[in-house]
Amino acid sequence: MKGFNNVPFFNDLVLPNVIDVDLKWRLVALLDTPIVQVGDRFCALSSDLKTIAAIDDYMLRLAARVDPHQYSKATTLREGRMISICRDALEQCVPPWSVAAHVLYKDPPQEVDVLASRDAKTLILQLKSTLRPETPWEVYKRNDGLIEGVKHTKRLVDRGAANQGFVVTDGYRGDYACWAEALASGIPIATLYDLEVIASDPVAAVAEVRSRVGITASAPEPPQGVPDREGDLMGWTLRFVDRHAPTEGHL
Repeated sequence: MKGFNNVPFFNDLVLPNVIDVDLKWRLVALLDTPIVQVGDRFCALSSDLKTIAAIDDYMLRLAARVDPHQYSKATTLREGRMISICRDALEQCVPPWSVAAHVLYKDPPQEVDVLASRDAKTLILQLKSTLRPETPWEVYKRNDGLIEGVKHTKRLVDRGAANQGFVVTDGYRGDYACWAEALASGIPIATLYDLEVIASDPVAAVAEVRSRVGITASAPEPPQGVPDREGDLMGWTLRFVDRHAPTEGHL
């Protein structure tokens, strides 16, 4: 990799270049600094470079660390693109939805990112534009944002702003912590890839979106017992059985 230090942002990926007072506390994953400089040579694991190449928003991840101002501008533009994608999916549906963005309510103040209506149905899409999490801390922060989005949407539905609501992200569907809140609130977590089914039939979309994260209506199979087994230890025969613990008086 020698000679590639003129590539834009290259130095932002290199240890020890990024170890300074302002940036070192922001390093949370090997993907933040996949290249190591040893003398005049640059070394990296090919698997790390392949991983970076596969992350569509990696440059945004880098900008979030080294250029917060530009990242903030990019985030605002991404939100606008998400609203445009949602609007197109809803308005081009047959029959079409009537769509409004950034709808404000008072007493208490709340905002709806996308509010759609068709016949007697109203629908809220609360948008969350997030970088894909790559570390445990990032998963925690993304989940925190999604859970707040679910609660926010639930409050809007409860106040009568719409019949139904979804939290919509640009790729991250959340994990068990997010879906515990989503299921309890009745606010599914969808992505931009689910807009077609949501626009077509929001009620049917609830089960479809759940199934895409592995949540089905069928009951899980009951746990199977562990078979009995035996083993020898220093002349003793040990027999292991899978039984309920004996109650008091039956020891």
